[in-house]
Amino acid sequence: MPFVQVIMSCDLSPESENSLKAGLGQAIAKIPGKAEGNLMLDFHANSHMWFKGASEPCAFIGVNVLGQAPKETYQAFAERAIGLLGEICGIPNQNVYVKVDDSSSWFFLR
Repeated sequence: MPFVQVIMSCDLSPESENSLKAGLGQAIAKIPGKAEGNLMLDFHANSHMWFKGASEPCAFIGVNVLGQAPKETYQAFAERAIGLLGEICGIPNQNVYVKVDDSSSWFFLR
């Protein structure tokens, strides 16, 4: 199960949230074995964020995945996720950072 947390300085309307959810659901498939059907998302809009010493539009995306995949697939996901924040929220690409953590130690009940 991938978990994606998006922390952003901008507002997120219900329509924009739904568009971002759908876009990230498609983008996660760039990572082998990952799909929207197992994706958990967490959005934090209107965060009081500072970037480069200024309060300008910015975002941080944290991605946690079970297992490992080739680095280029994480890069492909990151590029699409950054693009989505630009398209939907108007955050400049250079103000969005993505961190991917992959792990084999996840626990859940079936």
